[in-house]
Amino acid sequence: MVGMGKDEPETNLSVFEHHPEWVRIRFSEILPLAAQKGVWSGETALLHRDGHEIPLSQVILAHKGPDGNVEYFSTIARDISVSKALETQRADFLAMLAHDIRNPLSAILGYIDLLLEEEPTARPESEVGFLPQLKSNALTIMSLIMNYLDFAKVEAGHLVLHKTSQDIGIIVQNVCDQYEAVALRHRQTLQLELPDHLPCVMSDSLALERIFANLIQNALKFTPAGGHVRVSIRQAGQHLIIEVQDTGGGIAPDEWPYLFEKFHRAEFTQRHEGTGLGLFIVRKIVEAHDGRVEPHNCPAGGACFCVTLPAEATADQPEEMQPAAHPAAHPAIPS
Repeated sequence: MVGMGKDEPETNLSVFEHHPEWVRIRFSEILPLAAQKGVWSGETALLHRDGHEIPLSQVILAHKGPDGNVEYFSTIARDISVSKALETQRADFLAMLAHDIRNPLSAILGYIDLLLEEEPTARPESEVGFLPQLKSNALTIMSLIMNYLDFAKVEAGHLVLHKTSQDIGIIVQNVCDQYEAVALRHRQTLQLELPDHLPCVMSDSLALERIFANLIQNALKFTPAGGHVRVSIRQAGQHLIIEVQDTGGGIAPDEWPYLFEKFHRAEFTQRHEGTGLGLFIVRKIVEAHDGRVEPHNCPAGGACFCVTLPAEATADQPEEMQPAAHPAAHPAIPS
């Protein structure tokens, strides 16, 4: 435990050999929070004199006098370097394992596509139904793996995007082609409305594929047999708007505040495969592209997820002439 005056924190923390200036900066950020609530707890990191950071689990107490003003602070800090190192090692191992599984699974999906391209009359009748089911299961496994890999990157702060000029129509078309067999298996219709002459977007093509793979997979998952999933793209000023709309049961009112939280799964989805990471990943990647994602329920039933991304300036619409504001959005999520 270390005592700290309210004006100048003590820096004699020899047990940790902290850098005094760094300690002063860190405590100056946290002390107002402790003073306001009386106590603050959380994880911090203090800088060792040799330059490496020491992760800490820390509690700070504000001791107030009769007048209600803080007289001094006390803190208890625990070095959690070992547990943090174990967490990092475990996360790295799981990410490596997921990566190694992804490679042979990609090959399996490739062979399934080759077989699906054959004329149905060239295959035994039993295989006609098995191949779409096989592809559906393989895509589910691939989605789980990719969502975990993306989640690990986001949590570690290592989500790096390699943005180039991309034709978003081609990206969305490719994802729809991947899930066509899934829709066929469940007697669903997957429709893409793709206008001509869309502007490009500065984006990471693989990351965009993750966005629309998650949204389309979710739409198909929660749409009953005989239902319809519509994917549409349109331009609004300097933005492109991509909508994924289904004819499922829609979003329950009590689910709205939690849709994009990690590991959240609605009660009625428990029978479906998933980890509750899909929409969390969608939001993180969309925001990393300076865009936004907004859900709403459709008047005729079903849910719609609207992704808005900035478009590149075209020759007939110079960047400085483009409207600065976002296009009109769908109604805000109810509280």
